Parts: sequence; structure tokens; C-alpha cells
Amino acid sequence: MYADLVADVEFDLCQLRLVIEESRSQLESAAFAAPTSFEMGALGAVLQSLYNGIETVLRKLVLRLDGGLPEGDAWHRDLLEQAGTATAVRCPVLSAELRSLLQEYLEFRHFFRRTYSFHYRWERMAHLVTGCEDALAAFDGEVRLFLTSLCGATPPPSTLPRSGSLP
Repeated sequence: MYADLVADVEFDLCQLRLVIEESRSQLESAAFAAPTSFEMGALGAVLQSLYNGIETVLRKLVLRLDGGLPEGDAWHRDLLEQAGTATAVRCPVLSAELRSLLQEYLEFRHFFRRTYSFHYRWERMAHLVTGCEDALAAFDGEVRLFLTSLCGATPPPSTLPRSGSLP
């Protein structure tokens, strides 16, 4: 019944893992030394790409299961809220803790898209950069748990490809 939805979500989860893997050396370097302005711009693009993919997964789930997406100026924030709320047909997709964390990534994406790169401040984005692999792992885990509750069968386990792990 939901096989196509599970396949679509799995594709996006794989794409998200590639975002991390393709950026691994930059992410690891940033954990040891403050990046240059140019590097912060690149890391900001990684965070934006990561959140865009997360939002894509949530849009697919909410649209298919709830029959519609939030509208209006705050639809991005409302999507997180909707995904974290149970409905008559589904349990919450996201825990309150993960929803709160993802809100920080959403706020950064909003900032990143609307400001000049010389306004980026490492002290404001460092925790998002160094925590993005863990955030993705938490998202992946909660989405898989949700799909298990929805489909009654556990999707294949997902692991982030690792050539090393972020400190």
C-alpha cells in the first residue's frame, strides 16, 4: 500500500547520506579549526542542502498521509509542527526533541539564503556543522521507525557511509 512512498523516502535518505559523505573532509576539518569565510559559505551550503533534503522527506510523508501541506508564510515551520503531531491516520513522524533540533537547521537555512556570506559567524553555526551527521542519523532513525509503524515491516537498516566519523 505504501511501497512507493517507502521507496521515495529511501531514495531521499540515500541522497542525504551522500550530502554528508561528499562533505566529510570539510566537516571534519571544521571540527578542528575555525573555517575561513569561504569555507563557512561552503559549509552553509552543506547545511542548506541537508535541510532541503529533510524537508523533502517530510513533504512527501505529510502530503501523502495527511492529504495536504501547510500554506502561508510560515509553511516551513508549520511542516515541522505537522510532522511532529499525530493525526487520525498516523503517529508523529518526528519526536519533539528532533523537531526542536531541526528547527535550528531551518532557521540557519533561512539566514543562509537571505544574507551575505560575510555575515556568517562560526560561533553561531559550528554546532550545526559538527552535529549534522548526528542530526541526520537521528532523522533517518525516526523516519524508519515511523515507516515501520506505518507499514508493519521494518525497512532495511540504514547506515551513514563512513570513511571516518566526525568528532
